[in-house]
Amino acid sequence: MSNDLATSTLIFIYDNIFAIFFVVILLSVLTIYIVINDITFREKRLKIDKVITIEKFTTDELKHETSEDMRNDGSCDKLKFKDSCTALGSCVWVTAGTSDKKCVSANPNIDSTAPGSDGPEKKCFKKNGKLIPWELYYYLDGKDIKQNPIGISIC
Repeated sequence: MSNDLATSTLIFIYDNIFAIFFVVILLSVLTIYIVINDITFREKRLKIDKVITIEKFTTDELKHETSEDMRNDGSCDKLKFKDSCTALGSCVWVTAGTSDKKCVSANPNIDSTAPGSDGPEKKCFKKNGKLIPWELYYYLDGKDIKQNPIGISIC
């Protein structure tokens, strides 16, 4: 059987020798042309407009980093809603009566209590030339927004 296979292979090569040489020469010429002209085949790459790096912070790292950078009334003033104001712990939401509501910087904590739980840095605000105490402040404790009284009546 192996004798028949070898004989059949030799007969096929003998019958098709010119076609085999033609294909080998054609592929050789194509390869030489590619090498001489330094043609490369690259995958098409997508153009990248922006690279976004996402870092995983623990809650304590995030609160510490952002609260140190945002500890001023200018940053807190930009926040107009209670949820966004209390979110990072560097600001607290304060109210006096029904019309005076504002986001102000929180008093920095020196212990392990929730950020903002010590109330605002400034306990009073100026209205019509008079100093008026804030009545309530709100801060984030875990997932809940807690409310506490300021605890002063005269500024």
